[in-house]
Amino acid sequence: IDPAAHFYGIGSSKMRDAGMEILQDSREIAVVGLSEILPHLRTILKALGGLKRRLAKDRPKLLILIDFPEFNLRLAAYAKKIGIKVLYYISPQVWAWRQGRVRNIAKVIDKMAVIFPFEEAFYQKEKVDVRFVGHPLVDCVKPAMTKDEFFKKNGIPDGAKVIVLLPGSRKSEIRLLLNEMLSACEMLSKRDSSYYFLVSCAPTIEADTIEVVFDRYDINGRVIEGNIYDAIAASDFVITKSGTSTLETAILAKPMVIVYKVSPFTYIIGKMFIKLPYIGLANIVAGEQVAPELIQADANAAAIAHEVQKIMQDKDTYDAITGKLMRIKDKLGSSGASENIAALIKEMLVK
Repeated sequence: IDPAAHFYGIGSSKMRDAGMEILQDSREIAVVGLSEILPHLRTILKALGGLKRRLAKDRPKLLILIDFPEFNLRLAAYAKKIGIKVLYYISPQVWAWRQGRVRNIAKVIDKMAVIFPFEEAFYQKEKVDVRFVGHPLVDCVKPAMTKDEFFKKNGIPDGAKVIVLLPGSRKSEIRLLLNEMLSACEMLSKRDSSYYFLVSCAPTIEADTIEVVFDRYDINGRVIEGNIYDAIAASDFVITKSGTSTLETAILAKPMVIVYKVSPFTYIIGKMFIKLPYIGLANIVAGEQVAPELIQADANAAAIAHEVQKIMQDKDTYDAITGKLMRIKDKLGSSGASENIAALIKEMLVK
């Protein structure tokens, strides 16, 4: 809606393809957890310093922050100090832990754009200028081909029971989860040879990283890049790390098991502060545990295989979970989130 707009900042291949000037590749600083940050701290601080210098030099009309709160709120404070407007899109999950941060957020941003309806009420209560714009996944999570087309394109045998693995988009997630997921697949293959496994490689991960691990296991399947919504839609089940991928899977109404693992130190600290009954976004939005969650020590191969088999072998349970997943999409609001946030950005630029 504004051809003259120029974007620069942190991103990876998809933002570069969309025309953004990439100052820092997000893959180099995308980490989760306290102890996981330490090896990347120098790179993160260098990126923060570089962005501050660029903000001071260019004085852009708007700074748009997306998630990543520990980094972005420091950048927001600096931008506010030198008179740059700040829009925060994809709220930090302050409703889940350290709610006291909301007061600091209010001081350093001009507008908060949220993607869950319950977030708008939370921020309004805290007197933060907020707008619910809808969830972008409602528009973009759509398969481009039929199940038959997907099977044919990927050489999947007719009658195969397809399970998709979503091990994550961060190196730490791959390191902690992929072996357990694949070991579970090997267990399942020994019980039922009709299983076929598709391991999704995120754009932020080198395919070789996944391939090397995948080749260690005696399972039918392959590593795939892209077409993830087609893969999920054509599948029978999904094994996924927690996060946005649980919502993508829910929108496509595929039963799943959610796995989550971080360093022991990060987990202990998180348990002290996070006060949510569930860890998967799909379950949080549903308000109940629709998909089983396996956390830390429970996120092991035997437990994963058990949960998959328990659901896959019980049609009534499988159908009940599918029905509940279909209702999650309705809770995410109507379509048009990207258009709504673009309009809000334009609105802030002309004020």
